[in-house]
Amino acid sequence: MINPRDYLIPERDLLVKFADRYHLRVDWHEPDEQEITAEITGNHLDNAGVPSEYRVVLKVDGKKKFEIDIATLLALATCDHRAK
Repeated sequence: MINPRDYLIPERDLLVKFADRYHLRVDWHEPDEQEITAEITGNHLDNAGVPSEYRVVLKVDGKKKFEIDIATLLALATCDHRAK
């Protein structure tokens, strides 16, 4: 069986790099002060890693810089606190 942490870690690492690059606080308080906006795209919530899923698109000065599906964000938020 595939450990979900194996495919979540690269996504998490990319998000950490984005946060570091744009000097976001650890708690992501006030990202708009760094000219970061978000857009939600997609048409349903089902599986992590599927392009048609709901996705968060992060933009800097109106230009897309990062995107991740919401199912992956939810998995990242909970995986370390659930049974393995």
